[in-house]
Amino acid sequence: MQSKEEEFRRFLLSEIRRLPPGDRARVELAGWERYSDAAYAGLWRRLSIAFELVTPFRRRVASLAEEHVSRSREKLGVRRHAGASVRFILDEVAMCLRVAELGGWLHEYYPGREIAVIGELYAGRFAPQGLSVESLIQARPRRVFTPLPRPEP
Repeated sequence: MQSKEEEFRRFLLSEIRRLPPGDRARVELAGWERYSDAAYAGLWRRLSIAFELVTPFRRRVASLAEEHVSRSREKLGVRRHAGASVRFILDEVAMCLRVAELGGWLHEYYPGREIAVIGELYAGRFAPQGLSVESLIQARPRRVFTPLPRPEP
């Protein structure tokens, strides 16, 4: 029996093979471990510090974590689950920035609902408090973040 991860990977590879050769060469499937390096750790650290110090950012991430808890089928204890969800959100934002900004991939697609705070960082929502994509990556952003619209159910 294959895992869901392997099943999803095989599905993505089959979809990539259906692309025209020129487009196929532009697509790469990479696992988390490829980008889990010092650059990623630095981003995660800066985001963790920002979570503690930048009140609007902390409130936004915490509200997203609460949304996640309310959608969760399995409640581990709301406080504990919400704390884990906060860490997950910070982790996802750090990896998004690592892959897209520092990894040189100007297009990065999230296989699910976008984490809203990523778009808000790119839009400058927390810049008045000193938190921006530029401050996190310590360079000018190279891409314009455009979330993909989610189809209505």
